[in-house]
Amino acid sequence: MTMKVFVRTGDLSTDEPVVIATYSDESHVADSAHGDGMSVLTLPPDAVAMHDGMPHLRKDWRDRAGPMPVAAEAKRRVEREFPVDKQIDALRELIALILANGTESAKWPEGIRARMAEIDEQFRFIDEIKQRAKDHPVAPLDPGSDKLWPRRAART
Repeated sequence: MTMKVFVRTGDLSTDEPVVIATYSDESHVADSAHGDGMSVLTLPPDAVAMHDGMPHLRKDWRDRAGPMPVAAEAKRRVEREFPVDKQIDALRELIALILANGTESAKWPEGIRARMAEIDEQFRFIDEIKQRAKDHPVAPLDPGSDKLWPRRAART
């Protein structure tokens, strides 16, 4: 079981950041639900503890969570930029292009090769995100920081 945890981004540098809100990971709460300046983390429940009547991240929350926060952030970024339904549409289009034009892309008309390159770029973005998640086996200071992740791909 995991949960979606909202913490002020600036508090992540403290030993026990105050938790603003937690939700079951199955609930559909927008990442922007608590406004700007928040980091959204996916964590195991034991990463949060009560301290002085307030929920806090434990000092060892990164160790308890392992790669979970980074993997969840990677999934959020992929879903936001190239959702599964768009991925399926792109694959269907790719198959149709191959069926209509053959497997030798060098013989395809320029417009079709350009479209193929656009689709490839989207899937390369997913690969880059997955690789970046593997590069961070333990959560960095702010797993949601744009500085950690590849540039977003153009939308198809």
